[in-house]
Amino acid sequence: RGEAARRMIASSRRLVEELGITQRVLEADLFAGLVELLESAAPAAERSLRRAWDGLRDEGLGIAAAQAGALLARALLAQGRIDEADVVSRESASLAGDSFQAAIAWRGVRAEVLAARGEHAAALELARAAVEIAAATDDLLDHADARASLAVALRAAGHGAEADAEERRAVALWEAKGATLLVERAGRVDAQLVPIAAPPEPSRAAPPQPAKPAAAIPDRAATAPL
Repeated sequence: RGEAARRMIASSRRLVEELGITQRVLEADLFAGLVELLESAAPAAERSLRRAWDGLRDEGLGIAAAQAGALLARALLAQGRIDEADVVSRESASLAGDSFQAAIAWRGVRAEVLAARGEHAAALELARAAVEIAAATDDLLDHADARASLAVALRAAGHGAEADAEERRAVALWEAKGATLLVERAGRVDAQLVPIAAPPEPSRAAPPQPAKPAAAIPDRAATAPL
């Protein structure tokens, strides 16, 4: 499945590149990076996601850049580059705007960065905020990823039983969505459950999507990154 996904994305990227649609090229890079994360190929994911991260910021596409940044931070974290993941996750947070998906994504990965630093109270606070935001939406993938990030933070803090419960909740949400690859990945023997982040919603450059009411996001959504 991974090779098929790579071929499809590469073909789509060539097409939009030939058409000169820069934004779609960068979005193809973002999805290519997501596929590599799913395949546990963090260095390859970093290459694609860094192109997307740099390009989307250059194009002034803040919300899409925030989503790319959250994924890039996850790729860096998977390689043990905590300080770099810290920097990218902070900037991702600053670009997220009022997007629910970006709000969930940066909190999840930033919680894991803080957990890796041993800042467990701050990590748990952010991870629980991501779950709170996600639970108020109907997006099962984002909700599952938030639960998986909370499981990582709980386990790092020594709360193994609670982490196990959150992992089960994440898998149940993936199952409800029909995300069989994620369910299979979580079920591998001795595999650690690692949140990947839901695929970003395709952009709609014209007309722009209306913003969702800010009141629907909990108060913590407006807080600055820790």
